[in-house]
Amino acid sequence: MVDDAVISGVYGPLLVGDTVRSPNEAEQRCADATARAATELLFFGFRSRRQVLDRISTLPMAPSVKQSHLDRSSLHIMRIRDYLVGMVGQRCPDGDFQAVYHRSAMALFAALAQRADCLAGAMYVQPIAADRRWAHDGVPIASPTLSPTAIRSSCHTEADDHLACLY
Repeated sequence: MVDDAVISGVYGPLLVGDTVRSPNEAEQRCADATARAATELLFFGFRSRRQVLDRISTLPMAPSVKQSHLDRSSLHIMRIRDYLVGMVGQRCPDGDFQAVYHRSAMALFAALAQRADCLAGAMYVQPIAADRRWAHDGVPIASPTLSPTAIRSSCHTEADDHLACLY
């Protein structure tokens, strides 16, 4: 799901059917910079959210404190997103980016950041320290403290429609 969104979001404008067409120099420069930055954003967004979910699942805390941790993680992801948008802008000026992607770099990277957040919540399994239940064969059973819906009401957002659209 996330891979498809990233591929569609980054390389969709360069596709003709199922084949990548030969991009011009500006398109190639934009696609390279966007692919690198998208990979970094997904990595850091996933890691940031995973770290906060680990803290929440292993330490007793009030719901308001849990929310505060989630909010700080979101701010961290937004700062990384803003930094990466600036880095893409150095290699791919806004006019070139708009010509390739038909939206601003900020809009594309905001959608990617939402996907990283959703991925972290959907794939999260809490550390064993927080769940001491054991299966009959001695293998620990891990269960999430927060469901993906506690992080996002739905993994599908309007931003996803922009990522998944066909070019």
